[in-house]
Amino acid sequence: MANYLREQSVGEVLRNAAEIYGRNFGVLFVTYFLPMLPFGIWQSEAQAAGRLGLFWTALLCSMVVTFIAWGAITIAVSDVCLGNKPTIARSYQKVFGPMLGGLVVASILQGLSVLVGLCLCVVPGVLAGLWFMFAPSAAMLEGIGGVNALKRSMSLTKGFMGRNFAVVILLVIIGAAIGMIVGAVFALVFPPTTFGFRIVMVIMQDLLTPFSIIAVILLYYDLRVRKEAYDAAALAEDLRR
Repeated sequence: MANYLREQSVGEVLRNAAEIYGRNFGVLFVTYFLPMLPFGIWQSEAQAAGRLGLFWTALLCSMVVTFIAWGAITIAVSDVCLGNKPTIARSYQKVFGPMLGGLVVASILQGLSVLVGLCLCVVPGVLAGLWFMFAPSAAMLEGIGGVNALKRSMSLTKGFMGRNFAVVILLVIIGAAIGMIVGAVFALVFPPTTFGFRIVMVIMQDLLTPFSIIAVILLYYDLRVRKEAYDAAALAEDLRR
């Protein structure tokens, strides 16, 4: 079994994320896809219709659901790292337990801080995204939520903002490149203004997002390894919370 609870370079984080996703694709993809698909369609159709109120409502709802799915994927990836077989049922059972309130509050605060930062000026939004990127994982595995999860994430990122930013940029580039290729291919089948094309792009986004989430979870492990000598025993203890 590969050891993912260790210090990892940027390249290793991406390779290991691809490896984990590829070997456990069914569970990890469906864990994210099932709750997100309705909100993705809602958001896409509201945007296509120019219904800004519905679009922003869908965006806010999908933000909350995204981080609930993020929490479930955190559990599934943690099981993979410990050599356990991940399941959708176990992952969501953990999410909808004592950690749910902290996860939801931390995620809402994280999302709002990024949105407000992006609206005021792009740079504060980017910084907020980097500072608070580990809040959902911290809420799920460490049993903290709200402001404490954001503070915990900021503490972990100290000294590694540049490297974390590099990973995020690479994830954006990979996602954009694949999205453009898939969009160009399916544009030959479905005109870009049709419902069919929009559904394909929603599914493609849901297909790519778990890879990015896994990479961020691996970064979270990496920083705890570097700063706290985090290991399998500590992760197993976290999962028993």
